[in-house]
Amino acid sequence: QTVALQRAVDQLYLNASNKGQTQARVELILEPGEYNISDTIFLPPFTTLRGAGADKTKIIGNEKIAFKTCNETSVPGAYAEDATSTTLNQARNIKISDLSIITAGGAALDLVSCKDSEFTNLYLESYYQFGFAEDSNVIGIRLSSLSTAVSSNNNKFENVSISKFDTAVASDNDIKNNIWFNCTFDTCRQGISFGTNTILGTSGMLTGPINNIISHSIFDNIFKHGIEIVSGTDNVSKNNKFYNVGNTGGSDL
Repeated sequence: QTVALQRAVDQLYLNASNKGQTQARVELILEPGEYNISDTIFLPPFTTLRGAGADKTKIIGNEKIAFKTCNETSVPGAYAEDATSTTLNQARNIKISDLSIITAGGAALDLVSCKDSEFTNLYLESYYQFGFAEDSNVIGIRLSSLSTAVSSNNNKFENVSISKFDTAVASDNDIKNNIWFNCTFDTCRQGISFGTNTILGTSGMLTGPINNIISHSIFDNIFKHGIEIVSGTDNVSKNNKFYNVGNTGGSDL
């Protein structure tokens, strides 16, 4: 269903008469069932995908990125590179809710310079198990930024379950003011990884992740760190619960 799903997104949100405008604020409703995709689905500004529930609407992908955001200079079949993003045209006001994304590798959600968006009642799953070799491509949610100004910021993730990824959430860029609330991170090599490969002083990496909040969430069966912050400041973890986290998969002893 790759072509049909991308065509529907393009017609609703990249229509020349309304793309990037308030007229594009409509919902694409995905009825119960399995939607098999073999390539990345690109999401321009104002895309709104609503399923019938994470246990009812399932997007089944392969080893490629399942969903990737793009800016409004995109046209159907030709999705703009992030180098053309500005604070005015960048990916924004995207909403995805009430569905599952099942991958065989790659990222489930690749948020590229994406701001002011909401992700609610989602279940993301890949194939990772303890003992598997590290694979930096297998990420539940990846956030990146073109620059400190054109960044992934003010996004909210609520009631999102991320299971069997190498890393549940990862960012090395200047992301800020993102919130994870009431989420579950289960059976991953790492939970949240901020700034692991940040090269401070380069474009999009002047600060690393800052002012992000993880709260009221559960980390269970995490091989390494529940939350690791190598670069970035003023990130907050509060009212979270950690079970069987760290100790490289060792027992409770």
